[in-house]
This record gives sequence, C-alpha cells and structure tokens, in this order.
Amino acid sequence: MHTVEASVDAPCPLEFNQRHIWDILTRGLSDRARLVVVERPERLSWPVTGRSKKSITTGSGFLPLKVGLLLNSAECNRLVDRGPSPQDEEAYKAFQALWGSKCELRRFKDTSIVGALAWNCDKVDERGLVVPQMVRYLLKQHFQDQTPILDYPLGNLYRLIQPALRFEQGNPEGSFLPAVNDFQELERIIRELDDLPLAVSNIYSIAPELRYTSVNPPQPSGSWNNSDKLRDNYISPMEVNVQFETSSQWPADLVAVQKLKTALYLKITELLQAHHPQLSCQVSSESVGQVQGAIFVDGHLDILTPKGFAFRLRIHHDDEGQLLHQVVSDTQRELPEDGQAAVHRALEKYEELFVRRPWHQGKIHALCQSYPSLSQTIRLTKRWLNSHWLSEQRIPEEAVELLAAAVYLQPAPWTVPSSGIVGFQRVMELLVRYRWHEEPLVVDVDGDMDRHVRHQIMTEFKLLRNRTAAKLNAARKKTQRIGSQDQFPAGGNQAAMYVATVKDTHSQWWTMQEPRKVTLLRLQTLAEATLESSRKAVALPGHVASPLVAGMFTTPTNDYDFIIHIKSTVNPRSWQQRSSNLLLPNEMAWKAQLQQEKLKVSLQEKGSTKYKNLQHIANNFQQRRTISEQFIGFDPIHDFVTDLQKLYHHSLLFFYDGLGGTMIGALWLPSANTPQPLKASLDLNTAPTQGSPTGVSVSNSASKPQVLVRVNQAAVLAEIERLGEGMIDHIQILS
Repeated sequence: MHTVEASVDAPCPLEFNQRHIWDILTRGLSDRARLVVVERPERLSWPVTGRSKKSITTGSGFLPLKVGLLLNSAECNRLVDRGPSPQDEEAYKAFQALWGSKCELRRFKDTSIVGALAWNCDKVDERGLVVPQMVRYLLKQHFQDQTPILDYPLGNLYRLIQPALRFEQGNPEGSFLPAVNDFQELERIIRELDDLPLAVSNIYSIAPELRYTSVNPPQPSGSWNNSDKLRDNYISPMEVNVQFETSSQWPADLVAVQKLKTALYLKITELLQAHHPQLSCQVSSESVGQVQGAIFVDGHLDILTPKGFAFRLRIHHDDEGQLLHQVVSDTQRELPEDGQAAVHRALEKYEELFVRRPWHQGKIHALCQSYPSLSQTIRLTKRWLNSHWLSEQRIPEEAVELLAAAVYLQPAPWTVPSSGIVGFQRVMELLVRYRWHEEPLVVDVDGDMDRHVRHQIMTEFKLLRNRTAAKLNAARKKTQRIGSQDQFPAGGNQAAMYVATVKDTHSQWWTMQEPRKVTLLRLQTLAEATLESSRKAVALPGHVASPLVAGMFTTPTNDYDFIIHIKSTVNPRSWQQRSSNLLLPNEMAWKAQLQQEKLKVSLQEKGSTKYKNLQHIANNFQQRRTISEQFIGFDPIHDFVTDLQKLYHHSLLFFYDGLGGTMIGALWLPSANTPQPLKASLDLNTAPTQGSPTGVSVSNSASKPQVLVRVNQAAVLAEIERLGEGMIDHIQILS
C-alpha cells in the first residue's frame, strides 16, 4: 500500500505499485517463473504552454500495468507448493504474510510438516491457468484497498478444449485418465484369456485419445443429458492393435489370413462374453477390394466397456505386410486394374495401421509426458484448424502433432513453451515464417538424429522438388535405403509441406497428398491473422481484447464458391462444437451461462424422476446398453464429405469443421473452368462450350472441329444435392 511513509522513497504511486507487484510476484511464484517483468504505460509529455494529453488511466479509472512472465515449464503447473517449516519462525511468518489464509500446515509422505499451498483445478486443462490464479490471489491479498483487475483474455482459449457441459456427469475430471484406465483394464482382461489358440504377445493403442492429443477428452456413452438418440448413442471408438505370438499355423495366403483373423475375432468375442458378460462385443468387416474373386477383408472387433468407452480391436500379423509387398512387387502376376488398386489400398492401409501410426503413437505419447503443455498445444491447434474448416482431410492430425512437437523440440530463438497458449502461438509462427518451399521441416523426435539422416532428408527434398516420380525412384535406389518399400506415385509427392522424421525421411507418411498448395496458402493467411490478433489482444484491456480473441477462431466464408448447409439433426458430433462466443469478455457472464445450463439439466433430471437414487440407477442402465444400440464411429457428415471428395477430386475441394460443424465449404479448381477436348475417359459431368481458352477454335489433324467441354457446375450442384438428400438443408452459392 502506498502509505505516507512509502511515498518518501517512491513519490509516484504508479512506480511504487510497479515495484511492489514485481516483489510479491517474484517471491510468490518462486521457481515457477524464470523472469518477472512489470511494465507501466509510456510516460506522457506535453509543452508547458499547451493542454495536457489524455490521461493514462483506463476507462475504469485504473492505471494499467503489464505483467510479463517467463515460466519454468517443468514447475509452473504443479498444484501444491511446499513452504518453510514452522520451526523456522522467521521464514514461516514471511510465508504466511505473503499468502495469508491460503497458507496451511500439511504433513507430507516424507513425514515433514510444513506450510503449503494447494491450488484447485477441477479439469486437467485448468492446470495451465494455475499461474494466473496465483497472480490474481496475490494481487487481491496485497492490494485489498485498490481492488486490482487482472485481464488475461488469451486464457479463455482453454474453454475451447474443455468437455461440453452435457458430458460433465460422464467424465467430471474432464481428463483422459478414465479412458486410459479403462484401456489398461481391457488389456489385462484380454491377456488373461486362456483358451485362445495363440497367446497374446502385445496390445497397444493407436488412438489420439490415448496419447492425450484428441481435442475433446474421450467421453463415455450414455452421458448425454439429451433426448436426441443420434447424439446420445454416438461414440468414437479408440483403436487398439493386438499381436499374437509367431506360429507356423498362420497361412501364407492373404485371403486365408483375413479369414483366420475373423475367426480370432469371433473366438475373442465368445471368450469375453463367457467370462466377462459386462463387456458388449461386435465383429464387423468391410470389403477393401476384390482380386480375381478373392476378397480382401478388413475386419475389426468393437468392444463396449461397462464404463461406456468403446475400443476397436484389430489383429496385427507381421507376415501379412510381407505377403502384400510380394503381391505388389510380383511383376509376373497379371492383375486387372481394379485388382492392382485393391492390393495397393490394402498395403497402404496395413502400413498406416500397423507401421506408421504405432510408431507415431509411441513418440507423441512420450513427448506429451516430457512436455506437460504439449497436449494442450496440439489440442488448441486442432481446434483452431477445425474452426477454420481445415479438418484432418485437409491436413492429417499426425502432421499437426508433428508441427506442434517441432516448436518444443526446436524452440529457438525462444525457450521451450511453458503453456498450451504459448505453444499454440509458436505453431502459428512456424506456419507463417517457415520457408516451406525451400526447406524440409525435420522433426527430431528422439533428439539424436544423425547428420547423415539429415543429409538424406535434404537430398530427398531437393529431388522431390525438381524431378519426376520415375527419376525419384531411380535416384532412391542409388541411395540404397535399407528396408524401404515405398515408391512415389506417378505424379510424385506434390504436397506443399515436407515434414520429415527419422523413420519418414521422404515425407510420405502424413503429408504426401495434403495439404495442397492452396490449402497451405490459406493456412498461412489465417495463421498470420491469428498472430496479429493475439498480439493486439495482449496490449488491450480484456473487454476490448476478447472480441479479437474470438475472431481468431471464426473463419471467413467469403472465399468459398458455395457452402453446403447440413441439417443439425443428422450431426452426431454437435457436442464437440465450441462457439467462439465462449471467448467473449466477462468471466461472470461465462459463469452465468454455465449456471443457466446446469439449471436446465437439473430441471430435466427432476422432471424425469422423483428420486435421485432412481435417476442414478437409470443413468447406469443407460450406459450399459448393448453395442448394437450404439453408433460406434458413425459420422455421416465425415462420410459424406469423403464421398464428395472422391467423386469430384478433379474439380472441387471441400472444407469443413470435423468437430461438429454443419457447413461444408467448396472451391472450384481452375481445371473446372478450363475447356478441354471431349473424351470418353473424362469422369466429369461436362457440358459443351464454344472455342478454346484463347478464343481460337480447336481442330484436329483432319480439320474437323473438335468439341470442347467444361465442368457443368449447375449439374454438379444438383448431383450433390441429390447425393445428400435428407442431410442437406440448402446450398448457398457465393460466386
């Protein structure tokens, strides 16, 4: 407090408060902060003969001070602080004076009794706000007569990755722990099955939910406080691979391998239902392709646990990959065109499920354990991408995770990010500043990449940017990459991003096809605008900055040619949607909104049953519904967009929010407006046009006029509307 005595040493109240705030924050944050900076407004000056300029106070009459913190990422998110022992009277009294009633005596496991501070965080994402919580408490404790206001508008970003209120009954922690524990229990149950024909050697997950990188923490089935059957029964499965011990009983035929897998799925189902009837199981399969009457089948086993989590089990058999490689490389075997495509699809799927994703899972999981805020960075980045309709179809989520990991593994010229918000801003910086067309992004996930590997990555990158696919494959043979079975497609790797790791030196795993150049350009434009808004928000009061922060997660739609509006009633993932209005100012308004929603939920519960214990029984019964009643992994909007992109990949690009969005943006490719000769091989809906692009008529060698056609856009829109009948509300044409 700026008393009369204090004014002798510091006549200026603003300067006194600046020093005082720095002192209490430095002592209070201790090893959580490496650096504390308190800045005051620029000094105002004016001629002595003129009128004074505008006051430096804010609209509320307070003097604004900026507090900058450089945090220690290893310590800043801990929930308990240990202070001095009461036996050290002087130190303990100073600790009490600093923290007031927050200080309490606690006994720890090492039998020591010391003063301690405990910070409450109901949800896992709130740990990123422990330091702002401490700063707010310290200012309130030591400036009781002045009531300081703490503005931290960027802190509201964590609201975008918190669980929906409707799910708080199902997973009150708002964390990944319940799903992880459920997976470990399922793993134990499967390993203890004694009557399997082969012993289980390994069980591992490839799901983002179990490496802490899914935008929303996994939620159990039946925890919706809603009567909508589609949304209440939807659940996203967590993918799990199972390996059995090697055995000569495995056949050397691809079709026989798939049939044996199906038999094993059925056997696992039989044993689980016999010994663990609380588990609900269902074997499913889908055709990947057909080669001379032999069908390649991709099967899996869906398991719904008593806690309401769904797991999708697949069997990993090492020899299957070798058999597929033999079929692909066998030049003597004649296959029809569709058969060749089927084999390549099967091989691609095998590589993704059993080679690429397991390796990626292990590395990202380890990095999230080493860097506590990396999970939040990845999740905020994914939320940002989806809010701008750049779902995993436009940029794979594994590529996003590698981009986020890069800012932690190679943080220069800054230090390692200590919070998810800072990490998110660094990812935006990486997207904007990196010279994607000139350099590959090398992500050294282990921190020990050999210089020869880096040289090989650069060689591959240069070849890729300057050679055709045929020359690439020939050049690669000269490098003698051991164990490499990959070949570039006919057009080569055309992706705009080259993200390489020690296992993927040629950037073929995640960024071979996407993002395209047009997607990367939009990505960089949006990232630059986001950075500009965040910089402005930091320098402005909260009520002015919050709309800027909300705009960071609001996508402009005027660049699209048309927008497909989907009916909300067919959207099973609407609970994953987060409105940017959550980032608007006023913490009290946010809390009032939560209380209002909780009141609605409470009224719904009271109206449905008279007694709370009956409601609890009803909820448990609802969660124990059988697997046949669940829409496991059924996402009609995702499937619809996937089908549209397959059908119109020559003429259209589609963009949408994969986290509950109900609008699909579309862009006509330049080729859609370019006249081209009519051919029987054109797989486009076309209409005749007059002349050529230059206005000169086109003739063939026999001097006969050649018919030119271009994409019939009106007919394509009619086709889309017909394909989406029952799902599409309307199509909005913008240009």
